Amino acid sequence: GEDALEREDLLPVALVRAAGESQPSVSAQDAVIVGDTPFDISVATAAGAHSVAVATGPYSVAALATAGAGRVLPDFSDLQASVSAILDAR
Repeated sequence: GEDALEREDLLPVALVRAAGESQPSVSAQDAVIVGDTPFDISVATAAGAHSVAVATGPYSVAALATAGAGRVLPDFSDLQASVSAILDAR
């Protein structure tokens, strides 16, 4: 992509961009990456962030857990569980 050559470099780019937009400073350790692929989990792992995976794409709950997601949800159908997973991940 245009923001980073390697997917694992996207979170640091996003944090710098957010800081430049006068957003509150957030460290990678305070960030939570939500995604539906092992690649999203690798972004979080590479930056030292937390991850919540959602099996809404081609990857199963088991595959996302094996990839190292901190939390795995089958989908977003239970909104309370979804929000809790994200907030509790930090």
